Amino acid sequence: MAKIRKEYEGVFGFKCEGCGEMHGFFSKDAPSKCKPQWEFNDDLDNPTISPSLLYKTGHYLTGQKQPPDCRHCKEDADMGTCTVCHSFIKNGNIQYLNDCTHKLAGQTIPLPELD
Repeated sequence: MAKIRKEYEGVFGFKCEGCGEMHGFFSKDAPSKCKPQWEFNDDLDNPTISPSLLYKTGHYLTGQKQPPDCRHCKEDADMGTCTVCHSFIKNGNIQYLNDCTHKLAGQTIPLPELD
C-alpha cells in the first residue's frame, strides 16, 4: 500500500507519525512557481526524497527563541504547539533528526501506509 499520496501535479503528501498529521512537499514536476522542490524517486510504496524535509510552526518558524508568553507552547488545544520536524525519507523509512521537538526525534521508523 502507498506511503506517499499524490495531491496535485508535482505535490505529494505523507503521514508524519511524530507530528500526527500530514506533511507535504513539491517535486521537480511541480509547477515552476512552487518552491522549494525536492528530488523524489516517484515510488509511492518505497519513497526516497532528497534533501531533508524541515517543517516549523509557531516561534520556530520565525527563528525566535521561545518567548516567555508564547501562547502556542502552553497547554491550549486550540492554539496547538510550536514544533520542529526535520527528517529524511529513504527507501520507505523516515529518519527523524535530533532537532525534532516531538517524541520520535533521533529515531528511524517505516513510513506509515496511507488509507
